[in-house]
Amino acid sequence: FACGIATVQIEGVDTAELADYLWQRRRIFTVAILHDEFEGLRVSPSIYSTLDEVDRFIDAMRGVLARGLV
Repeated sequence: FACGIATVQIEGVDTAELADYLWQRRRIFTVAILHDEFEGLRVSPSIYSTLDEVDRFIDAMRGVLARGLV
């Protein structure tokens, strides 16, 4: 089995709201990591993730960077 784990954050965007946005609007499941010392969005693509799914995540994040959570 092969997978990767990445944690990302967009400055000025609430991590929990971003996770909710990705699920509610894009059906992309992520996990908001909210800790006193660190905050970020955990993304875990695996061998079962398709390139289309990875591209959808990238497109969604680019949209948030450009327009925020709208």
